[in-house]
Amino acid sequence: MLGLGNSIISSSPPNEWSFTDPNSVSGTIGWWDFTVAGNMYTDEGSTNVSSTGNGIMRIDNSATSDNKLGLFLQAVGSFNRPTYKTGGTNSKSYGQFDGANDALRCHYKSGSDSTGGIATNKLSNSDGMRLDNYTLYYVAKADIATPSSDELLVHMSAHDDSNQQNAAFVKYDANVSGTDDEPRVSFYTQSTSEGNGSPLDPGQLITTNTELWTIRADGDSSSFYKNANTSLGSTGHDIGIEGKMTWNRTDGTGAWFQIGGQNNSLGNIVMNAFDGNIYEVILVERAVTDVENTAMENYLMTKYDL
Repeated sequence: MLGLGNSIISSSPPNEWSFTDPNSVSGTIGWWDFTVAGNMYTDEGSTNVSSTGNGIMRIDNSATSDNKLGLFLQAVGSFNRPTYKTGGTNSKSYGQFDGANDALRCHYKSGSDSTGGIATNKLSNSDGMRLDNYTLYYVAKADIATPSSDELLVHMSAHDDSNQQNAAFVKYDANVSGTDDEPRVSFYTQSTSEGNGSPLDPGQLITTNTELWTIRADGDSSSFYKNANTSLGSTGHDIGIEGKMTWNRTDGTGAWFQIGGQNNSLGNIVMNAFDGNIYEVILVERAVTDVENTAMENYLMTKYDL
């Protein structure tokens, strides 16, 4: 049939698609890059970090999507600021998190209890992300290979259309149940309506090396591995729950994205704080294609010479 080829819609990048940076991948709603000093501030947005040892009060979201997840992440108070450091892996700067009370977040609960949203009463325009359909990349280095307690590097939570809360988090697990009890990197999902998802355990011990980690949540073909090498992780995994994340709610239901730990219900205490260096975190609100994933991983592996 004439013209049939032109009418077929594909989710893959077109032939002319080229990769420049994470914003080249459609659906990139979060890009928090600690290697660019101009992205970070010692205060709530007027004074950029300028030298190693400065506290990071805020980091901007460099994503350009209309669905970007907040404008920035911010510490609750000056005592929660990670430290800006230079001279890291491949001479890149990073955020040093102290494992005690450092964390950065954007969140929405109500107009008066919100941080970093795209509007006073709105965190994001995104309404279609699901726990079984998104992609997360991060580059980080743990300071301790054998933590005495669990540490959260990324923690995110939002409600679905039925007001059920869904959450996901990257955990540097001090003791993984059902294994040899050695500390591992792991990934968990939770839903108040569907229960806990099947954990993604890549079977990798915590190290003190700088590493790129990829989480591709794609239904029963999900994967979690490091350094662009699927043999260093888990593939073909079934998350087991859907867990829609409606980041665009404006009705007072809570939502947040956090790096470095998890705040308590009052927001003034950081729990399960990460002890280590975070270079970059990227969130795509869908499962990327193989072509896009290869481009993103090549970009990050080259940038940090991993």
